[in-house]
Amino acid sequence: MSLSGKQKKLSDVRKRLYERGKKEIKRERFQLPQAEDKVPTEWVNQPNPKEDLESGDSLVSNPVDTMAKSKRKKLRIKMLFIGGLFFVLALLISSSLLFLGNNVISGDNINLSVSGPFTIGGGEEMMVQIGIQNSNRVPIESATLIVEYERGTKSADEEQRDLFIERTSLESIGVNESISVPQTVIVYGEENTEQEVKVSIEYRVEGSNALFFKEAEPLRYKISSAPVVAIVESTDKVSVGQEASVTLKVASNSGETIKNVLVRADYPNQWDFTSSSPETYAGKNVWFIKSLDPGEVVEIEVTGLVVGHVNEEAVMAFSVGVPDKNDDTKVGSIFSTAQVEWEVETSFLEVSLDIGANNDNVRVVEEGESVSGQVVLQNNLSEVVYDVEVTLNLSGSAYHSNIVQSTNGFFDSNQNSITWSPADDNSLQEIDPGDKVRLNFSLLPNSSVSTPEVRLNVDVNAKRVSDSRVPESLSLNTEGVIRVSGEASILAEARHLSGALPPKVGDTTKYKISFMVDNQANNLDNTTVVAVLPANVTWTGETGGVGSFSYNSSDRVVTWNVGSVRSGTNPIGTFNVTLLPSASDAGTTPILVREQRLKATDSFTGTTVRGLNSFVSAELSSEAGYSTDNGRVIE
Repeated sequence: MSLSGKQKKLSDVRKRLYERGKKEIKRERFQLPQAEDKVPTEWVNQPNPKEDLESGDSLVSNPVDTMAKSKRKKLRIKMLFIGGLFFVLALLISSSLLFLGNNVISGDNINLSVSGPFTIGGGEEMMVQIGIQNSNRVPIESATLIVEYERGTKSADEEQRDLFIERTSLESIGVNESISVPQTVIVYGEENTEQEVKVSIEYRVEGSNALFFKEAEPLRYKISSAPVVAIVESTDKVSVGQEASVTLKVASNSGETIKNVLVRADYPNQWDFTSSSPETYAGKNVWFIKSLDPGEVVEIEVTGLVVGHVNEEAVMAFSVGVPDKNDDTKVGSIFSTAQVEWEVETSFLEVSLDIGANNDNVRVVEEGESVSGQVVLQNNLSEVVYDVEVTLNLSGSAYHSNIVQSTNGFFDSNQNSITWSPADDNSLQEIDPGDKVRLNFSLLPNSSVSTPEVRLNVDVNAKRVSDSRVPESLSLNTEGVIRVSGEASILAEARHLSGALPPKVGDTTKYKISFMVDNQANNLDNTTVVAVLPANVTWTGETGGVGSFSYNSSDRVVTWNVGSVRSGTNPIGTFNVTLLPSASDAGTTPILVREQRLKATDSFTGTTVRGLNSFVSAELSSEAGYSTDNGRVIE
């Protein structure tokens, strides 16, 4: 628009603004209705304060506003539902495109396989071929190959280390890249056992921290033969107390020399090992074979005593293989196993030692007491037991060859034993079913030694004819102990300290009383000495020496707690008393301490030791320099 046009328009506006004489335009007017609107007395739509607060609306609104807000709320819910549905569909579509569609990345597109022989001999090398192919359109990263072998598998390298779970880092595998991972191992196991090799791979993909996993079908193979075969030989039944032998044959099943073969036995609780041939390599159950030539057989014989309860089943198992790298007394890789199982039956000959012992087969006797005993044999079978020989072996600090006697037995002082044989005693030639045979002996323990005891050990050898009519030998053993209880004595004496001597009626005389325990036998525990003071004797409370003293004024009992007293020691304790004689004591010798009683526990035998000493009078020993009648009361 030009400048002149703008000015003309502005002039017209001013003219209309300031014009006064223009005629007024009349407009039609309407009258509002006078009727009052009826307001509802109840809410049409109940308001929700929480929703109104969240939406920012006031809690106070009219029904029309409430209906409008309800419509808007429903609209927002529909829009939210439609948005959520769209998001889920988008997520499903994108995931499908990522893992299933378009061949981006999927575990199904990774081909993992393991191959090898289906059968192989134990101890032979096995080639395992592992193949990996990535058919995805993106590479896989941080890949790790995991191979799990059976227990006992070893590496084929020079160290022949044990293989369990081997992890090999493969780093990245490119698109359509194939990788081959060969493995050479040595497998071990028993013949006809099935084993397997498990292979899996862990990996990541670019732009993700997730760890993915892929597992292959395992390689299953069978041990067609073992390089070593183990065979065990033994009887089916053994008797309690019977000495039995088990023979293990270790045979080579290989065309080459096998070195460093370890044999280990697991004994049952009913087996007490005695010896073996050859001797063990370690402990009582491990043998080592340096080399085993093709076709060679090595025999190991194990001998032991059968113990336990009747009708129990006992199993002895053997393992043969290669020593463990970390512990050469354990089998690391097994070639072969063998076991023998037998039933424990009642001993066909029962032996017992009767010396009057307690449940622990210990007999305690006093010093100078002799012991008479018996070896008792009883046939528990329904058939005859024959050629029975019994040996009683004697030992211990209190044993002396000059104090042994026996009936129908031969005492050998060189061997310190008594032997009963069928040649000396006809009852031992044959023992009928249910019969008993008693073999008598006697001995006197020597109590002049410290902790005196005699140990008795009985060995019995006999024969029977087994169910298969094969002679069987039986070895039985039992033992007992004879212990001599210790003796201890209590000694006491008095000495003058002050006052009248001889004691005088009405005057006080002070004495020192000394107690001594004389223990030349076993050690003593909890040793105490008690004594009673007469009515005219007063306890002063002054004590000394070993242990502690106490005095009960009610019963006038003095107690000396000595405690433990070692063998060969003589502990002494002292206490002071005063004597106040009365007229009735004139011309007599008063008693200062009544009889003393010792009580202790023999720590060797567990028995109670007691001692008794007579009273202590006011008459002092002349050996100490006192004159005669120094204890007679004068007026």
